[in-house]
Amino acid sequence: MKTYQTLEPGGGKVFEVVVMKTKVLVYKVEDKIQVYEIKNYKKVFVGKNSKKYGAHSKPFTGLSILVEVKDREYIFISHAITQFKTLEPIETFYSQMGNNWFLYPFALTSSYAYLLIENKYIKRDFGDLDPYHVYYDFKKVWNRKAYTFKMKRTKLLTNK
Repeated sequence: MKTYQTLEPGGGKVFEVVVMKTKVLVYKVEDKIQVYEIKNYKKVFVGKNSKKYGAHSKPFTGLSILVEVKDREYIFISHAITQFKTLEPIETFYSQMGNNWFLYPFALTSSYAYLLIENKYIKRDFGDLDPYHVYYDFKKVWNRKAYTFKMKRTKLLTNK
């Protein structure tokens, strides 16, 4: 069993995520009330900060979590709990720490980079550059299109 605390922009802790062998439980940090449960998941990706993409030098881990629930269907746990589908299976997941405790989480498939705070995906033909840097300069430098994907907020167990 492993426990992680997710982060909202600005650094406040939002959810405590408990990863077990057969399920993932999500609690509000402030009052420890369970708000979500994922049973029989396929895989859990724990967001990590990577120097490979020019991230903060500290090794932040688990500030956002990605759970594969079915083939190409995922639940993203950060400052909110959302779900989305991808065109291909996700291979890796990073949660880069930016300035002012702001996370830049992204997931990589063999052909695409999914930018989870932008609800966009872009063709992954830019090597080992940070996908957010590529996206923010996309039209200017790369002259390509970014595509939107739907992220739907999940219904929580409680509204407290």
